[in-house]
Amino acid sequence: MWQSVIVAGVVAGSSAYALWTLCPKALRSRVAARLLERWHPLWLNRHLVLAAKQQGGCACDGCDRSAVPQAKVGKPVYQPLVFQPRPKARPLAR
Repeated sequence: MWQSVIVAGVVAGSSAYALWTLCPKALRSRVAARLLERWHPLWLNRHLVLAAKQQGGCACDGCDRSAVPQAKVGKPVYQPLVFQPRPKARPLAR
């Protein structure tokens, strides 16, 4: 019986983590703001405050303020792509 209770707790916790991680940031910040208004454990306070302050989107500063250096004439400086070779597959041991 205890094994079923422990498994149910692990599954519920994993489901809650996956739902929280995969939901949009805008929804996550609204839920965190609502949870901050209600009672919650103190260890959860820091995480909820950080989640409530997040903005929706990709959390970047915008394309016009990216870290890619710009040339003085306004044209972007292109950086080459570097592709790493795949490691060679090892034969399976029999």
